[in-house]
Amino acid sequence: MAKFATGKNALAISDRSGLQFPYREMVKEWTGSLVHYTEFEAKQPQLQPIRIAPDPQALQNARPARVETPAARLLTGDPFYSTNGSQVVTQALQNARPARVETPAARLLTGNPFYSTNGSQVVTVIEFNHGRTTGETVRFRNCVGGSGFTQANLENSLGYTITVPAGDEDSYTFNIGSGPSTQTNVRFGGMLCTSGPVTIEG
Repeated sequence: MAKFATGKNALAISDRSGLQFPYREMVKEWTGSLVHYTEFEAKQPQLQPIRIAPDPQALQNARPARVETPAARLLTGDPFYSTNGSQVVTQALQNARPARVETPAARLLTGNPFYSTNGSQVVTVIEFNHGRTTGETVRFRNCVGGSGFTQANLENSLGYTITVPAGDEDSYTFNIGSGPSTQTNVRFGGMLCTSGPVTIEG
């Protein structure tokens, strides 16, 4: 059977440079070109990208979503009550609490919250965002007298019925029934004066 010669003494021409090199030093590139080993260029990796498989979609041991089985609840002892002559039955709540009732409290007013007009018994009170209405009774405490009105005048134990000007949320007036004022628009009352209900629960 015929065989190829070893080519130990042969020469070859490079397909890239056209130069002559020993035959045994020639190598073949991926394109089929026969080149000298010093001219060899490997195949660019981007010409043969790695195959990327799609992401898996399903779990191997999947289970359906859990659905809680309806169960009976134990009520508190004697959970029902009704009204005489009524067919309506009410179920009592376990750990029920009565509705919370806010205890009336005194509010600290801004410094020197009172002022009046010379010769008048009407006093204006500055109380921001007071939320009060005309006809409400307000009692003042820890006041300092001024503008012709004494501390006792301001701290009337029965309080004063106030008048709230329409749309005014920051002030109201009351008739102090004494005086009258000796100054106009001079603020007084001290820095610790409070407003509140006639009676404050301790």
